[in-house]
Amino acid sequence: NLDFRGATGQVRFNNETGSRDQATSVLKIANVLADRPLDSDGKVPFRNTNSFLYQGEDGGSSAASWKQILGATFIYSDNTTVAPLNLPPLVLQNEEIHVWATVVGYVACTIIVSVAAAFCVWMQRNIKTDPVRSAQPFFVRIVVLGIVLMGLSLIPQAALASSSVPDMCCMVIPWLLAIGFCFTFAALFSRLIRINKIDDSSRRLIRIKIKPTQVVVPFLILLALNVAILTTWTIMDPLQYRMAFDGNLDEYGRSLTFTTTCQSDAALYFRAALGLLDITALALTGYHGYKARNVKVAYKENVYILYGLIASSQSFLVGLPLVAAVDTPSASFFCRTLAILWGCFGIALPLLGPKMCQVHHWKAEQKAKEARKQERIKRANEYFANVSNQGTGRAATKSTNVSSMQQSTAMLDYSSQPG
Repeated sequence: NLDFRGATGQVRFNNETGSRDQATSVLKIANVLADRPLDSDGKVPFRNTNSFLYQGEDGGSSAASWKQILGATFIYSDNTTVAPLNLPPLVLQNEEIHVWATVVGYVACTIIVSVAAAFCVWMQRNIKTDPVRSAQPFFVRIVVLGIVLMGLSLIPQAALASSSVPDMCCMVIPWLLAIGFCFTFAALFSRLIRINKIDDSSRRLIRIKIKPTQVVVPFLILLALNVAILTTWTIMDPLQYRMAFDGNLDEYGRSLTFTTTCQSDAALYFRAALGLLDITALALTGYHGYKARNVKVAYKENVYILYGLIASSQSFLVGLPLVAAVDTPSASFFCRTLAILWGCFGIALPLLGPKMCQVHHWKAEQKAKEARKQERIKRANEYFANVSNQGTGRAATKSTNVSSMQQSTAMLDYSSQPG
């Protein structure tokens, strides 16, 4: 070890760590106090008084310790010389999502996905019925896919209750919500545009044929804008799983509780851009739905689409302020779950529920028509059978009369011959 005599006494360095041996270190605690009150120039002079010294004895041969300098006093922040007590240990409490809330989220997600899958199977089985064909299954499938994506966003949100969550789960949430919203309302928007175009052409006495591919352009534009914003957000400043302290402080000004949420520096701006884009799409869809409310469409699909838009809009108008008002993670997640569940079924029930009833009535009508048809065929067969039987009887009577006439003629011929 390096050992020599210096200005502050014996100096020794540890050969393994390269640090100065604590036994030969010299440290001091200085008490900085105001020398006199504030003067006219707005200045306060301070004086520096050494109060405690840390130094080893006998040139560092013994262990060093803190010692108060003879005649020096240390003035603490409360203007006394009594040292304050040590702070009590800090116990942080994690305000995480409770188990009951996560269970509600998983159950809601399961209900949404199960109902959507069951309807897709039912629609495929009834694809040849008039009510299903008039609804254009292409757009209905896109709407159902959007509902499923919004429902699946509850899974990563519920996963945030865990203490170890990858940052990828944070960015999955806005992707699922934004793309699901885009699929649902852009498909409805395209469907309403098609109805309004057909109505406008009928008013002008012009016959046109609009294919689904001709009204899919607004859907593709809205989808491209959503993907562009989400991609930029993911690359530039993705959401990360961070710890956030709230305003619950102890008497020493230390935070007692914290929450773990997905945060990023520019998250507010990206959320505002997505919200503005989706609100615009919702407003345009509502305008076209209101415009098409009086159009006579088979099975009143325009009316049910308008009902779905009103119900889903209510879920957002009520759910978003409610989520912002609550201050606990469990209550916030529960409100988000109800808002998503309400939004999904607000669209699904007015669109899919009446469609199932219409298919049921259509099948009943077809069955009744088939029964009436079979009854008419049966009556026709009975009629022709009776006519055929009557014709056979008249033919037999005619044949008998001819035979009698032939016999009478033969007898007359015989009696007229000479004896």
